[in-house]
Amino acid sequence: MKKAKKEIKILDEITLLDFIRTFSLYEDVKTLAEVSTKDIITACRHFANTYEILN
Repeated sequence: MKKAKKEIKILDEITLLDFIRTFSLYEDVKTLAEVSTKDIITACRHFANTYEILN
């Protein structure tokens, strides 16, 4: 069971990294430690603007 939990965490991290690479200026980011909260918010804004989620 512990192993499955660890795998889920890794998958979540990869998914978030892929999101950040796609919607921020950091296409070559390798770990979440390199990413600030501001970078994540910026990526979310670009995502929202791309898909016209926000008004």
